[in-house]
Amino acid sequence: MQLKKYQNQKGLTLVEILVSFAIFGLISVSLISIFTATVNTQTIILQHQAIMNEANFAIDYMGRAIRLARIDDSSGANGACTGTLNTNYSDTTSPNNSQITFLSYDPVVGDYRCRKFAFSADKIYEYKSSTVSAAYFPAQGTEITSGQVKVVSLNFVAQNILRDSGQSMVTINIDMIPTGRQITPIPEIKAQTTLSQRNLNTE
Repeated sequence: MQLKKYQNQKGLTLVEILVSFAIFGLISVSLISIFTATVNTQTIILQHQAIMNEANFAIDYMGRAIRLARIDDSSGANGACTGTLNTNYSDTTSPNNSQITFLSYDPVVGDYRCRKFAFSADKIYEYKSSTVSAAYFPAQGTEITSGQVKVVSLNFVAQNILRDSGQSMVTINIDMIPTGRQITPIPEIKAQTTLSQRNLNTE
């Protein structure tokens, strides 16, 4: 009687076990793929947001100072700040115009000081002179961009207008990618803006 009871109990065959493992494996792979895709998508979104925020901040920060630039009419054959007398901006002192120098009002001291924005080592730096002369820039500038982004390129194109002839203009081109974990395609932002000088060259 006991023997008959055992004979009626059926277990899983080897084929059924292998099929179960195969189904479990397919489901696991699918879940892992979905999870990985979700994480990658979230990472890309966060990186896009980071470079957009950095680009907006950099352009806005530089733009406010550049708009309020004053014509460099310093004494001497050349402008003490821009290097050329009676110009608003100097943007030809480095390859690809990756820096710009100009006179900017400093509310702390209540006077104009020579100021520079420059691209170096994947970052944008700001330099402030203690006088109207570019000869007194500090050796190390202040970082405008953070370590969350890598600045691929920065380009300034200035159109200097003579005194009483109109507004000078500066076009800024910036290219950024995120740092950290790289996901293909790598998020990238290329932005361009043109700024008009507000401090007109009038007597």
